[in-house]
Amino acid sequence: MLILTTSYYNPAEYEPIGLINGLSVHSISALRGLFAGISGVFGGKQEMLEKKFLDIREEAIKSLEENAVKMGADMVVALKLETSELGSEYLVFNASGTGLRKIKKGGKKIYKK
Repeated sequence: MLILTTSYYNPAEYEPIGLINGLSVHSISALRGLFAGISGVFGGKQEMLEKKFLDIREEAIKSLEENAVKMGADMVVALKLETSELGSEYLVFNASGTGLRKIKKGGKKIYKK
């Protein structure tokens, strides 16, 4: 599935079907534990932390893609990625965008609110 950060699409080919989200929630204490044993390696903490954050971000995008398929989207535009904390215990990655469905030949739009 095509997922774009741009909000441009051709309205003659696609119709919006709604907002789509994908979440990835992880315990901050589990992330701390992951890096506790590597403090002696120069640069190791930073590289492992960066990899973990990229993995968590990819989980959120994968969740977005799965939800887009469930909604019947063919494409997602205006992708936004956000991180936040829930209290002091959880780290939340949110991927959101607008789902688009390809308009069938003949030009009849089928989207209903």
